[in-house]
Amino acid sequence: MPLTYRGAPLDGAEHALVGTMEHGVLGRRWAYDGCHDPVLVAQLLA
Repeated sequence: MPLTYRGAPLDGAEHALVGTMEHGVLGRRWAYDGCHDPVLVAQLLA
């Protein structure tokens, strides 16, 4: 499963949230099932 790593929650993708984590410098990060992330999908199609 491809994952995406975001600096803010992805609106409307609560069902695809894998989990959250704390980055030592960047703070809270959100990891999503990439198949539900429009940025990843667009890049794969490109």
